[in-house]
Amino acid sequence: MSDWWRYPALVFPLDAMWRAYENARKAPGQMMIFYIQAASMLDRVFDKDRGIVASLDCKQNLTRKGEPLPCERPNRAWREPILETLSAPPQAARKTRKPPSHQQGGETMAQTDPEDGFDQIMVQSWNSVAQQLRTLHNELSGDRARRRERAERAVQNERYEQTRRQQQSIRLEQWEMDNRERLDKGFDSTLNATVLADGDGWRKMRDSSLLQGWMVADQLEGNDPDYRRQIIEAKARLKDEWSKRHPETHIDAAADQLTNHVNITYTDQSPALQATLNAFNTAGVPVDLQRVEDAQAFQAAHGDDATFFVDSRLTGQWTVCFVKLE
Repeated sequence: MSDWWRYPALVFPLDAMWRAYENARKAPGQMMIFYIQAASMLDRVFDKDRGIVASLDCKQNLTRKGEPLPCERPNRAWREPILETLSAPPQAARKTRKPPSHQQGGETMAQTDPEDGFDQIMVQSWNSVAQQLRTLHNELSGDRARRRERAERAVQNERYEQTRRQQQSIRLEQWEMDNRERLDKGFDSTLNATVLADGDGWRKMRDSSLLQGWMVADQLEGNDPDYRRQIIEAKARLKDEWSKRHPETHIDAAADQLTNHVNITYTDQSPALQATLNAFNTAGVPVDLQRVEDAQAFQAAHGDDATFFVDSRLTGQWTVCFVKLE
């Protein structure tokens, strides 16, 4: 409609949308409401089958997609005819006016009384806006409820995991307390037979064995007061031998790296492999995981039932873990 300004039924809704946009763009928080209102209003105004333009006696102007819409520039006095058309009729005319009839050429409300037509459009538009806002409110409420449920489940899961870890820690500490004396005696015997043995034979130990001896001494330190002198002597020997072999590193750092890293190679995923990974993860031990593509060669080297191998780097050799295949 290039001459939209000639039709009162179009002037007022377009003017209302323009004013609403000007107000909304100054308050960005209102733009969403404006878009909802404008979408409904534009459909009710310009729909070629049921909009206001469908009820007007005017020439249709069709444009291709992307072409600018045609528009005739209104003259300076274009508002006066609109106001005269919409001005209040005399009292007598109001009393004698008859309601529109469906038999009178199919005239619409907007044609017989533009003011009533505009009011009708506004009521319908606001009803549509209210319905869309109710739908939006229900969707947002549902989203909030779902997020709240997910957050509550996450909290419950975290509490369960914390409780489980605490229980495992308590069981481990209890087991250590129950077996501390036996463990200490075993560690004492290990140091006495290796690092603290007479002669220099212990100096022929591999690097991994030196690190194991250091970790055994660390384990005993603070837990076996009666063995304190031997622990100090053992650590001094180990530190001296390590510094001769590796002057660029300290035995403390090397032992930490040894105990806090494992390598795992596997052929297929299995519950046993997952349980092993979970155990290392709980203990805070980093794991390098590598899949072996040639399962036959892997099993030929390590056994028909082997599915994964763990290299703890503590013993200097691969530790084989088997899972029986049904």
